[in-house]
Order: sequence, then C-alpha cells, then structure tokens
Amino acid sequence: LAPRSVPFGPGFAIKATINGKPVNLKIDYGSTGTVVLRDEIWQQVIPVASRTGKATSSTRADGLEIGGEIGTGNFEIAGMVVPNMPIASRAGSDRIKDDGLLGLAILGATTTVLDMPKQRLVLFPPNLDVSISPSENPSMGTAKPDVGASASGT
Repeated sequence: LAPRSVPFGPGFAIKATINGKPVNLKIDYGSTGTVVLRDEIWQQVIPVASRTGKATSSTRADGLEIGGEIGTGNFEIAGMVVPNMPIASRAGSDRIKDDGLLGLAILGATTTVLDMPKQRLVLFPPNLDVSISPSENPSMGTAKPDVGASASGT
C-alpha cells in the first residue's frame, strides 16, 4: 500500500473522475464537505437515479456557505475508488472557478501532504500508520515520512 501522488495545477486544481467523467477539483482544506460541484457539472455527472433530493450545507475556508442537493457517485482519484460517495451540488452563481471543490471530509479521512515544490498532493491509504521523522541530513531542514512506522519508531 504505497502513497499516491496527484499533481495539482494553478489554483491547486487536481484531476479526478466521478462516474467515469473527468472533473477538475480545487483542493480546499477549509471546506467541510466531501466534493461540491458547480450545479451544471453536477447535473452532467450525477444520474437522476442517484440524486437524493436531500439538501446539504458545508462551509468553505472563506466563510461561504455552500448548499445544494446531494447525489451519489463513484469517485476516483489517483487510482483509488470510493463507490457511492456523497457528492453535493452548488446551485446558483458563486466563486467556484473549477468544476468543484475537494473538501476536508475526503482530505481529512487519511493522511495527506501538499508537496509544494513538486506541485502534488500525496495521499496515503486509509489506516496506514504514518509518522514524520527527521531527515538523514539535519542541515537540509526537511523531514521525510516513515510509512508503516509507529510514532515511537518501533
């Protein structure tokens, strides 16, 4: 179970698929939701049979309340698939520039690292014990993840 790397572009946008259709999602550690799509994108990727009719609400880092309808879809990122994941719509005009947002409900479900120099989001598989230890060269001032190591180093 190795970590997966997902490159991000300008504005922290990553590529994913929902129900086999590509979407560009902005990484948003401040959003409390899973995935929130602009309504016109949501209408294209969530089949009518997968729409619940239930309303949802989440909050973005900038304080914007995001509300819309919930549907379910098969979400895939970096070869990892989450079947029947709740996907919210965002009705009306708003400040979402990409197809949608990837929120903390997904990003917080596992260990993630934003590797800024390499412009990638590193996702570690859920339930993998990950700790950070000092690098082998302390003068470099960096740390490296020890995958599978416990916090005590055993």
